[in-house]
Amino acid sequence: MSAIVKEIYDAFREAGVSEEVATDAAQAVFSRSENRFDRVDDRLDEIDRRIAKVDSDLRVIKWMTGLIFVVVILPMLKGWLA
Repeated sequence: MSAIVKEIYDAFREAGVSEEVATDAAQAVFSRSENRFDRVDDRLDEIDRRIAKVDSDLRVIKWMTGLIFVVVILPMLKGWLA
């Protein structure tokens, strides 16, 4: 029995619940919370993938902006300053 399940079990026992019911209830509470943490982990993995995609898209946009500056803006400045 993990520490969380033991604490829940002890609380049920102090409340006057039978041993079998307290054990089942403590394990049920723990398994539900464990599933919730698994879903949170999955969601965080999905967010990490999205951030990685945005990061790679941002790199492309930076390169495109730099290329536009070199190809369009610099010749315009050269003509304007000459």
